Amino acid sequence: MKSKLIPEKNPPVLPPDIQVLKIGHTLPPDPLKQLRVAAYCRVSTDMDIQKSSLEGQRRYYTGQIQANPDWSLAGIYCEQGVSATGKEKQPELERLLADCRDGRIDLVLTKSISRLARNVEECLTIIRELVSLGVAFRIEKEHIDSESMQTELLLTILAAFAEAESRSISANVRWGIQKQFRDGTYPISRPPFGYRMDHGTVVIVREQAAIIQRIFMQTLSGSGTNTIAAQLNDEKIPSALGGFWRKGSILSTLRNPFYCGDILFQKTYTDEHFHQRKNKGEKNQYLIEDHHAPIIPREVFRLAGEMVRQHGKDLGNTGTNRNRYALSGKLICAHCRSKLARTGGPKYRCSKRAEHLCSLPDIYEEDVTNSFTTAMNKLSFLESELSPLEDALSLIPHRTQQYKDIDALKNYLAGRGIRHIYTKEDESALAAFVSDITIYSRCRFEFRLKCGLILEEASTARKEQAGKRHGRSISDPRRERRQDGTHSIRVPH
Repeated sequence: MKSKLIPEKNPPVLPPDIQVLKIGHTLPPDPLKQLRVAAYCRVSTDMDIQKSSLEGQRRYYTGQIQANPDWSLAGIYCEQGVSATGKEKQPELERLLADCRDGRIDLVLTKSISRLARNVEECLTIIRELVSLGVAFRIEKEHIDSESMQTELLLTILAAFAEAESRSISANVRWGIQKQFRDGTYPISRPPFGYRMDHGTVVIVREQAAIIQRIFMQTLSGSGTNTIAAQLNDEKIPSALGGFWRKGSILSTLRNPFYCGDILFQKTYTDEHFHQRKNKGEKNQYLIEDHHAPIIPREVFRLAGEMVRQHGKDLGNTGTNRNRYALSGKLICAHCRSKLARTGGPKYRCSKRAEHLCSLPDIYEEDVTNSFTTAMNKLSFLESELSPLEDALSLIPHRTQQYKDIDALKNYLAGRGIRHIYTKEDESALAAFVSDITIYSRCRFEFRLKCGLILEEASTARKEQAGKRHGRSISDPRRERRQDGTHSIRVPH
């Protein structure tokens, strides 16, 4: 087993800012009123010893609240297997705060600041919200009671220590995990489709492995990812999660070194704000070769990767240049709001169609581009269609982007004239002026321009072919003069 290290680029972490603000008394003034008291408990792992600790906290607070005649139990909110690195990851804490907002709780008990949050900003946000709602709080370990506190200074300092402790623990945990990465001993909890875990050992699932081999063989024979996904779905072969195969799932399979016996650790990482990020060189990555039994020979994996990269280059998907075609990324299905992907033809297909979740038929590129030419002809020729641009220019400040977009479109139309076919200039205009195109059917399109105009075009292939047979184009407004009756322009706001 060989390990390769891919170096990291690790930015420094800046210390948090500390603010000092006043904090007032929050308990209800009526001494005869029975306080509705809730407790918040949390453990950060699902280990059995932690589970027993959580149950002990639950019993302790239940008994403490019920033993006080001035208190009534409003609820015990228990968080299990959750690290307090951000309240969005603590559903029970969110439920507690929601009940406080609804006026169901007067007092909140918790063991320590680190149980509540290990981030100064999050901790103070929670405390400030409780104070603003008139809800008191007591933190046992640090002996903090909102009734007796006069400022947030002590709370801020203690929260800063809790955050520093959390970062220290996290650093130690990361060091241990990275050592396991280097040694190739990091435990795999969930291997990819084609494998399963058997008492800590990665084992091949033969039925699934046959599907993986088929995907690689079809790729080497020239089949595209959309074609492979469609065939698997047509044969009702479930994906790893039991759903439909997609282009993305086929691509991730072809790019996963796990299938040739290797494993790449730390594909993602958690930043200093506890957000999950894709690792693009910021952290070390560890490639462990010959980690487990392969499904695909290494040479087959390499050749399939080259096929995928070459196919991407052919489609213009290299680097930041992912829009080789003017329509790339612009076509949106009106029925399911998914984007259309280019297939052979050239034509475009709704991404949900392979999953049988959309019935939009394939859209031919020529139909869309011809409709765009028709729309530009109408804007260029018909005064009634061009007037919204003139009106918009007089209402929009000169330095705004929208003014620049409208002015550029107006200048383009002024020197364009009438065109009977879709040209390179129209292709450049489509890329420059159109933000997206909503597809309703094979003959009805809605062009949304960056300047704010929305142009609707509708025609039928029969009309277009008949016009060509008679020596004229349907895109010429002087001859067709809005026969479809569906073209409209909306003025930008």
